Amino acid sequence: MFATGMKFKWKSRVYLELFSGPGRCVIRNTGKEESGSPLKVINHEFTKFIFTEMNVSGADALAKRLEPFENASLAEIWCGDCAEAIHKIQIPAGSLTFAFIDPTGIGHAPFSLIETLHQKTRCDLLINTQHGMG
Repeated sequence: MFATGMKFKWKSRVYLELFSGPGRCVIRNTGKEESGSPLKVINHEFTKFIFTEMNVSGADALAKRLEPFENASLAEIWCGDCAEAIHKIQIPAGSLTFAFIDPTGIGHAPFSLIETLHQKTRCDLLINTQHGMG
């Protein structure tokens, strides 16, 4: 809805996901694998996709899983601490950014990260705070 609804107002629409993971999720109770958020969003009408993942094997797996998608060429994957990467990530001037922040614990997403993000770009945020996860 965000990407489609804003495509006529904003030439550049960036999807930024912090704590992306490998692109697949395993449902704890069933063991069933599901597509993670990067694979669910990659076909939407954003002009750029930016994913950050701390784990090298997770970032590599995500890159491989994105390859078959038409919009894969619009994606960047940053491997490392997103609080450091956010200073290096380039978001085109005049962009509208949708940032999905999905840490495994709220302590992994300090307010300074959000503050830096808002200094870089006009941004809407979706922050997932999980109860009972370590």
